[in-house]
Amino acid sequence: METLRGERASGEAEISADPSWRGLYRAGGVSAVLFVVLTVVSIVLAFITPQPQSSGGSLMLPDEVATLQYIALHRSVFILDQILFVGPVVLTMVVFLALYVALKHLSKSYAAVGAVVGIVGVVLSLVPFSIVGGLVYLRLRGSHLGRTTCQLCDRR
Repeated sequence: METLRGERASGEAEISADPSWRGLYRAGGVSAVLFVVLTVVSIVLAFITPQPQSSGGSLMLPDEVATLQYIALHRSVFILDQILFVGPVVLTMVVFLALYVALKHLSKSYAAVGAVVGIVGVVLSLVPFSIVGGLVYLRLRGSHLGRTTCQLCDRR
């Protein structure tokens, strides 16, 4: 992990990233491009697919059945939406790691702080999604344990 130094014509030393990390740099670049593409796909999907209603309407029924009905009626859309939310977020971890390695020769402390803040921010962005979503699902599932998916759909 040695930084390469070359001489410029003016006599200044040129510092460049270590080429032995080329694979990580490439993975970081590909991850960044995939992140952008998957985020755009997720936004487009949000506009062209049915979304769960937050209040009122035909999906809001007693006993908090609306979320389970939405999942039952639009299972593939719901799963794709969840994948498109979690997948790109995981890719950003690779980007932050590659940025750390690429920039550590300029300032190890700033590169480390940036990578840690970036990765911790990404992990924390998933916490509400997993904890709150999981608790809501368990609560709704527990209150409707004896019912089948078809029974939930028929209650409309």
